[in-house]
Amino acid sequence: MREKQEGRIIYGFKYDAKAERITYYFLLADETLEDIDRLKPLIAFPLRREFMDAVIVAAQYNYGEVKRRGDCVVGGFRNHIDYKRHLIASLIFASMKRYNKELVNEAIYIASNLNPIFVNILVNVAKDRYFVDPSNLDQLLAVGKSLRILYELEEPEEMREFMEEIGEDVEEE
Repeated sequence: MREKQEGRIIYGFKYDAKAERITYYFLLADETLEDIDRLKPLIAFPLRREFMDAVIVAAQYNYGEVKRRGDCVVGGFRNHIDYKRHLIASLIFASMKRYNKELVNEAIYIASNLNPIFVNILVNVAKDRYFVDPSNLDQLLAVGKSLRILYELEEPEEMREFMEEIGEDVEEE
């Protein structure tokens, strides 16, 4: 297991439970997590309130610092791979239809242990889709959904719906 890194926080996130939205930021040399409300967002998308604790656990699992501020959670990362792994975990959470603790924990584990090259590819795809049209969140959340399908992070009825959607035969249990 990696050791916790020292140094300044270079990426931050803010989860606003009232707005049900998570936003990621890049922090310049003179900026801290206290300045996060004044920074320009890198990427933002909706995330239901029931996933708030999952966002905190995913940040801690990826060596992030987390602070609660009322209905908001603010956190930061000391390197880009930990930030990107957290972003991927959040995209997976955002694409889930309902909260399932087992699947959430498995998603955190998978996202936190992905190969860094694969992490960079996934995040670049997500950012490209976001910057082309920030209002078309289906394209952005498709990255999280693709990982859910790849790693079988689906509840049985969701998997059955997906298989029917793509025209595959569904076996009855």
